[in-house]
Order: sequence, then structure tokens, then C-alpha cells
Amino acid sequence: MNASGSAPALIGIGRFGTALARRLGSGIWLADCDLNQARRIGRLTGAAVDTVEALLHCSEVLLVTVPPQAVIDLALSHRTRLKEGAIWVNFATSVDNATIANALARPDVRVVGCKPVAQATALALGLPAIFVSASPEDECRRRLAQIIAPAGVLVMGDEHKVCYMNAEATRIALRLARNLHHRLAGLPAPLIDAALKNVVVGTLMDFPEDIDNPYIQARLVEIEQAQEESP
Repeated sequence: MNASGSAPALIGIGRFGTALARRLGSGIWLADCDLNQARRIGRLTGAAVDTVEALLHCSEVLLVTVPPQAVIDLALSHRTRLKEGAIWVNFATSVDNATIANALARPDVRVVGCKPVAQATALALGLPAIFVSASPEDECRRRLAQIIAPAGVLVMGDEHKVCYMNAEATRIALRLARNLHHRLAGLPAPLIDAALKNVVVGTLMDFPEDIDNPYIQARLVEIEQAQEESP
């Protein structure tokens, strides 16, 4: 089976790329520097597999999910052989589109941001994700929205804020997890794990829609009382 330029090609099957590939299903091509990894995910999803080089050279739409530190090297290594008029979709929240465009030095290749306000595990579990793009081209955004629809919704917005939002949310989550482990120290580990992954996650998923729930209201009152009592 030869790679076809009509189907999007997902390049990079790491944690996020794997989760995205499983959500997008069989309508894409897959490639990774570890071809066996791409083949394994391809067997699970029904997606076709080819080499990174082959797909970069023939695909019209490149969904690039390699690690951020590898994005520029990938662009520099293959810039002269990308298909004319290709669309490079940049999922790396910490890599600016302009930096990739400068590395490619290909005016005919469009670099479009598709920055996920998401986390790989949540994406793998099937939670709907939000992807942010600042592309001013309506047709390009519509095409991209159709491609990623099985994984989530594409919205127009400031891509530069996504990296900060994700980092801040991660820091808060880590502080919460460490604090809960400290406060529940001495209890069996499976119970602490359940409290974190079931109770905490479930509460966050309900908030703020479930704010009138009597149990939630009682906990909020306790929080307010503790704040009033603290010096």
C-alpha cells in the first residue's frame, strides 16, 4: 500500500501522538522514527503506516506530534522535500509557528497551529479536547476542524496562551496531588489513589455545573470557614 497525499499523516507516535492517533482512527496515515511503534498503533486503529520520510514527502496535511525539541530538526531535515502546498499542523504548544516556518524556508508550505488544551491521558480516555488555532484562513481551519473532530473541537484563539494555561493547570494539579498524598498519609495506597483519581477528578469534571449539589455546598462552606479562621 503506497502512501496517498489525500489522507492526513500523523508524524510522531509518542504519548500524545498515540492518544491522538487512537481518537482519529483509520482515516489517517501514521509514522514514527520507531516504525514498529507506528505499526503497533496502526494495527489497533486500522490506520495505514509508512516511514516518516515517505509521508513527509507526499502528504498534503502533516499532523506533527513529535517532541517539541525535535520539531525544528524535522523541519530542517526535510524542508526541501515536502510536498508543494503542504500544510504543517503544529501541535507543540512551546514551539512558535513562525519558528517552524523560518526553519522550513518554504513560502508555499503553510504552518498552522493546533495547540491542545489537553493532556495525553485525558485524550486517551476519550475526554473531549479543545484545540486552539490562530490561523486567519477560514478554509484551512474548517479542514483542520474536520480532521480532528473525533478528538475534539477546534476554536480560534491566541495560541501563545495555551502553553501557559497547560503549564499552570499542570502545576496546580501536581500541588493538589502532593498535598492530598500528604494529608492522607497512613491510609492504604489504593484508597489514596482512588480519592485522587475518582473523587478529585470527578469533582473537577462536575465543577462548576454541580455547584448547587448539597454535598459540594457543604464542602465549600468548610473551605470558607477555614479561610476565615486562618491568620
